[in-house]
Amino acid sequence: MFRPVSAIPKYTDEQKKAMDAAREDDDFVLPELQKPEAGFFDGIGEAAWKGPVAGALKTANAFDTMLSSTGMTRSALQHYQNETGDFFDDLDKRQIEVENQLDKDARQVRAMAKKDFGVNPETMGTAAQIVYGIGETIPKAIGYSLLGGQAGGSLMFGADLGVNRAQELMDEGVDKETAINAGLV
Repeated sequence: MFRPVSAIPKYTDEQKKAMDAAREDDDFVLPELQKPEAGFFDGIGEAAWKGPVAGALKTANAFDTMLSSTGMTRSALQHYQNETGDFFDDLDKRQIEVENQLDKDARQVRAMAKKDFGVNPETMGTAAQIVYGIGETIPKAIGYSLLGGQAGGSLMFGADLGVNRAQELMDEGVDKETAINAGLV
């Protein structure tokens, strides 16, 4: 899992000569050492827990996105008004505010899933990346099939993956129509 210091490449003769010459200067800085590439099994323990966490965050993101884009927020707000008797001055304005907040939350969840629980090829080897992908998708597939049976689970799982792919593409700057078409595929 960990490489000894001897696995780090040594300085070349040119680098050594340049450092000797640079030591005479007041603003001398040592050059950075090259990091060794991750081995095949490096990071497998980290990938085993990060995959399911990232999958859960992406599923929450998909629900946020589906909620804000299907008109369910309006029906939820109307139900809230009917139940509590607390009426909004402008239902359309409130709906837009709620949908904008849901979109903002979804972007934050995607950013957190990518930054904190994503794959890092510098520390995760090939086996770890495979374990990560399996840990990210298999629990979702099992959960959806338990929830909706074979046909319903397949549709929910596909919708989850499609929505997340479309959102990732939009985060990268792809236009909305192209991203949605890619998510549908």
